[in-house]
Amino acid sequence: MQVISLRSIVEVDRQEFFEVLDQSRQELNQQLSWVDEIQNHQDLDQYLEYIIAKEVLTDNCRSYLIYQGPKLVGMIDLHDIDWQKGKADLGYWLASSAWGQGIMTRAVGILEKLNKEKLNLHEIHALIREDNQRSQAVVKRCGYRFYQKIPSSRGRGFNEYLKEV
Repeated sequence: MQVISLRSIVEVDRQEFFEVLDQSRQELNQQLSWVDEIQNHQDLDQYLEYIIAKEVLTDNCRSYLIYQGPKLVGMIDLHDIDWQKGKADLGYWLASSAWGQGIMTRAVGILEKLNKEKLNLHEIHALIREDNQRSQAVVKRCGYRFYQKIPSSRGRGFNEYLKEV
């Protein structure tokens, strides 16, 4: 089993990020609306600048790249952080070639450890499309409980999960 590690989004190799995203575009686009907006390196630069600005300028996001050994396989973040209330939303994606290996479950565990050591957030929410069974299984394995169903005007609703730490 290869080591799973998280690295700051600031350290991103943009070419590698684009390749990983592009190779999984069809699968990821079914669950993540922003994937189709990144069609070239200029789009990627704008997306990454937005993510980094949220982290640095507004202090309401912590984004990390997920590595399996030396290989970039995805991204995980805590976003919409409310420092006063001690809560945030969890988001993540994983290259389809890395699915089914327990990588995201381990990445969530690493992020939760970082939270305990550095961020001290007490409530983490995960909003997942109701048809995304793999992602729901990840949060359940990590101890999140079903919180509420959120309907969508676009047809597919969401299930919200919550973990109090």
